Amino acid sequence: MGMPASIQKVCELSDDTKLTCIDIISVIIVLLLYMVSFLSIICFLLAIIARVKNLNHTKSIFFFGSIGKMSFPNYKDRVKQLTEQEIMQSISLLIT
Repeated sequence: MGMPASIQKVCELSDDTKLTCIDIISVIIVLLLYMVSFLSIICFLLAIIARVKNLNHTKSIFFFGSIGKMSFPNYKDRVKQLTEQEIMQSISLLIT
């Protein structure tokens, strides 16, 4: 129980038993499904990990790493002082 029937059949293989083409294909499909599931879990974990290292080394009010280093009053003052041009420039630096 817990193991797919196709893999269990291969594990219990004796000299008298022969594998059919369908058995081999079903084992390959099951193994591919396990690999794809494992890779999707890895991709999911990589996607939810937040990036907090600023590779551009510029301070930004939109980047979590920069925000975390500021105090709340400092961040609030910085946001109030921003012009539209500075906002656009800060966002464009994060995209590159």
